[in-house]
Amino acid sequence: MNTFGRRSNTWSARTNRVLDLHRPLGSTALFRSTRYSFVANPSRITCIQRDLGEKAAKHSSDIYSSPDTQGTDKIASGGASSTRSSTPPDSPGFLSISAEFRSAPAMGELGALQSIVYHRGSLRLLDQRKLPLEVDYIDVKCSGDGWNAIRDMVVRGAPAIAIAAALALAVEVSGLEDFTGTPAEAAAFVSEKLEYLVSSRPTAVNLSDAATKLRSLVSRTAETEKDAKAIFQAYIDAAETMLVDDVSDNKAIGSHGAEFLKQKLEVSKDISVLTHCNTGSLATAGYGTALGVIRALHSGGILEKAFCTETRPFNQGSRLTAFELVHDKVPATLIADSAAAALMKSGCIQAVIVGADRIAANGDTANKIGTYNLAISAKHHGVQFYVAAPITSIDLSLPSGEQIVIEERSPNELLNSEGGLGKQVAASGISVWNPAFDVTPANLITAIITEKGVITKSDADETFNIKDFIQSAKLFTEEEHPAAVIHLMYSSDKVGMTEQEHRAYARVGLLGNPSDMYGGKTLSFTISNFWATVHLAPSDDGGPLVIRPHPRHDLVDFASLPQLVTRLQNEGYNGGVRLLMAICKVFYSHCIQHGIALKEQNFTLSYDTNIPRQAGLSGSSAIICAALSCLLDFYNVRHLIKVEIRPNIILDAEKELGIVAGLQDRVAQVYGGLVYMDFGKEHMDTLGHGVYTPLDINLLPPLRLIYADNPSDSGKVHSTVRQRWLDGEEFIISSMEEVARLALDGRKALLDKNYRELARLMNRNFDLRRQMFGDDVIGTVNIKMVEAARSVGAAAKFTGSGGAVVALCPDGEAQVLLLEKACRDAGFLVQRIQVAPSPLPLTEGNPPF
Repeated sequence: MNTFGRRSNTWSARTNRVLDLHRPLGSTALFRSTRYSFVANPSRITCIQRDLGEKAAKHSSDIYSSPDTQGTDKIASGGASSTRSSTPPDSPGFLSISAEFRSAPAMGELGALQSIVYHRGSLRLLDQRKLPLEVDYIDVKCSGDGWNAIRDMVVRGAPAIAIAAALALAVEVSGLEDFTGTPAEAAAFVSEKLEYLVSSRPTAVNLSDAATKLRSLVSRTAETEKDAKAIFQAYIDAAETMLVDDVSDNKAIGSHGAEFLKQKLEVSKDISVLTHCNTGSLATAGYGTALGVIRALHSGGILEKAFCTETRPFNQGSRLTAFELVHDKVPATLIADSAAAALMKSGCIQAVIVGADRIAANGDTANKIGTYNLAISAKHHGVQFYVAAPITSIDLSLPSGEQIVIEERSPNELLNSEGGLGKQVAASGISVWNPAFDVTPANLITAIITEKGVITKSDADETFNIKDFIQSAKLFTEEEHPAAVIHLMYSSDKVGMTEQEHRAYARVGLLGNPSDMYGGKTLSFTISNFWATVHLAPSDDGGPLVIRPHPRHDLVDFASLPQLVTRLQNEGYNGGVRLLMAICKVFYSHCIQHGIALKEQNFTLSYDTNIPRQAGLSGSSAIICAALSCLLDFYNVRHLIKVEIRPNIILDAEKELGIVAGLQDRVAQVYGGLVYMDFGKEHMDTLGHGVYTPLDINLLPPLRLIYADNPSDSGKVHSTVRQRWLDGEEFIISSMEEVARLALDGRKALLDKNYRELARLMNRNFDLRRQMFGDDVIGTVNIKMVEAARSVGAAAKFTGSGGAVVALCPDGEAQVLLLEKACRDAGFLVQRIQVAPSPLPLTEGNPPF
């Protein structure tokens, strides 16, 4: 295995700008020998850089692409600084920060297109919805502005979304000069804002990962700092580092890729390449991954031409990649997706370079739909095929691409023009299959280009040894700067015998429940409004295995006998300790039964949850699901237990405790996001589980959650109906079959975005349930919640088996206001539902705009 380029460019844009999340962050680590100041006039902003040391000068030249010498001034001017500008800023000077800080996250190349324009206290985002016909920048002044920009697709691309969210909050906290709270309160403020930002695009894995790391950073900083402002400063430094490092990583990818192609193709000029989708400055903080390699080839004078596909159905290639290539004056040609094979046959290109959403341990790569087609054609025509992606896109917990779940997107993207936004162009009534991604097998990939070098195949068996490469890259990074290992998110140390923390979210059954227990179908999704978190800490050598009681949910000390009685009346006898014990037993038994070896190592398991009790939101299974994730990663066996089997394991743990339930809740919490489930008898008999299909959560309309302070017990709901079904009662059987059909019809309604039909189906689901179970079992409080919603014309049904209701207002915000008033008047609580991100390594990524 070769690791081409691993030791090149020691003073690259990486080594002096790495954030060490394990040290106090009262001061910044960025560009310590550099001072910046602004000189502004109505038409431009100028950045003057002074007093560079020898290394800093060389370092800066890597970023700015212009030479400098010690002690000299360098002036770079930017574009207009208005709230909305039709001219993109042409200089990283605009992205510098004021003189009082010794850190300057400089973004992008001189003259390069920038989707994110930042200096401390100011953020502007390029509105990509208007490209390529209009260039417009939008001011982002707070996390709310950032949330709207991400949700409304002003910014796109997983890296860019994460950075835009982080910087939006950085701008907000930079203005909190009058904050008088404690460090703990400052950390809580930042954490809550990050949770809010994650809800803007729950399927963006980079966003949720960044939020988790930033929450951890401010939490640790709050433990040592006495000034709340130090918490905000640490957060700002970390967010700015994300921005700087994304650009420098992309530049390193471009540099390694260009040099490797030149040597591999044995040419010094006239290289022509094909790329797919958009992987450039518009999808990242700047420069790009696959498109970064093309930029490096062009700047090195060895690119003859870049070809880009249109990338149907949303045309990211023709709208975005073509726009970037024209903007940068790169010689380029746009082709139809279906012309790629003919282009390769013509001999006009020597290589294909694509990005990646996820790379498995064996090199199988998930990317935008159509990538697999290109790889097959390239193999047939003898054209080299490269994947360009940062190491953070590699997931060693996935042994192969078979474990990657592919999202199915809306049929409208194929039925209508403009990626589903325009007029209908296909025949009415035609069925559609529209996967968002595909997986390219490793045997079709020539090499994988990363910021640490190029991963090539071994000469012996033509396979990638990615794990060894990452370990080598990690050691090399530690030689340069010990803190750099924080960027290797999916390194070999990520799983196995290390401290773990996982979160599982509350579940909402949208349609089809409770038919999951009766061979039916369901549509469910997870919500970030409520969650359970489980923490696993390795025991010291020889230490015991400990299940730690929760100080509130597993209370054993009481002030008096009346308090104990009141507690039991309100909370029952059941805490979370029994759940943790049960999943440990079932997990161990499953591993023994299936020959999965577990290393000898004890641990301490603890949990926390804010999911309301007896609200039909699957609070117990959330704790078990989070604990199972901890065990899978602690013992490094996630790849040995298929994702489809994990809900069965969770259900077995609950059965161990006598909890009556179906698979629906556990599937929703394992998969996350929006999932369509088919529990047909033929599947259950042959597979041992149902068939589960993740769907795009952006298909969901705005929904509301209604719940009571003191919900009724949902444990008795299924008892009589189950027996009547087993006895063959025709009414119950036919009703359950209709409930299952509602889920199938609901899936079509979602894909068509026919929300009035969805509302009708939701109401019918509850009515059928009420007819089967009867009002005495349903409960008076539960019925009143549904009736409160229906009194204003909203659709409503149980989220589970009672205790909470999901409501849809098909008439819009005016109806929502009426719903909220009706619920308040009836004594119920109402929240806007925020769909939770998936905990799985899905390739759902972002909506492909």
